[in-house]
Amino acid sequence: MAAREVGRVAGLWRYPVKSMAAEALDFAKVGWHGLAGDRRWAFIREGMVESGFPWLTIRENPQMWRYARRRLAIDDLLCSAVIAAIDLAAPLASNRALMKLRDVTETDLPIFFEHQREPDANRMAAFPPRERDAFMAHWRTKVLGSPNNKKKAVVVGDDVAGNIVSWEQDGKRCVGYWIGRAYWGRGIATTALVEFVTDHEKTRPLHAFVAAHNIGSIRVLEKAGFRRVGDPSIGHDGVEELLMELPRSD
Repeated sequence: MAAREVGRVAGLWRYPVKSMAAEALDFAKVGWHGLAGDRRWAFIREGMVESGFPWLTIRENPQMWRYARRRLAIDDLLCSAVIAAIDLAAPLASNRALMKLRDVTETDLPIFFEHQREPDANRMAAFPPRERDAFMAHWRTKVLGSPNNKKKAVVVGDDVAGNIVSWEQDGKRCVGYWIGRAYWGRGIATTALVEFVTDHEKTRPLHAFVAAHNIGSIRVLEKAGFRRVGDPSIGHDGVEELLMELPRSD
């Protein structure tokens, strides 16, 4: 029987610790049980060691997604319980201290330009890179040039990690973001989006269009409170996309 393409891999993500933040991969080994190292570790709920499902998950502690593991040099002879306890680390909640949103400046644009040229990001977003002149013209006229838009640079430490923008489109208030590849898998996008929709863009409902295969971005939007609206549709560029909505608070 002739081979038939049923899809393409747009990105690889692994969750080393159950219910905690993911890490982006350039490649992965796949076996009978899935990706090697995926959900290899988990916390056990206190007093639940004998339970059929003893794991501490995001259901019990919704803040777990804000934490990521940190690799440490550990004696391989240590038991898994000890490794699981100390191979976790840096709370992504600390992103609030490390990450900030500020107004976009002209000097940010060359950095944004390089971010949107990263092949992995183009595949995930299903959006081709713009040439430099076209990119600069778009930002200067349509983004920075419109007082109706809200636009922020995402800054981590002293580095510009990406941008987040809201605008009007076909009667909907929309939001979009772009994070540099080096900052993926660290909760930066989620932290930035939550802060943006909490402190800067308070219009509700608020919408986001996302490629249907972009699982990472869909997860970021869901963590910020967005929900899928309707069925997937084919955009003008031929890409299957989802409409996500952050509804009004009741």
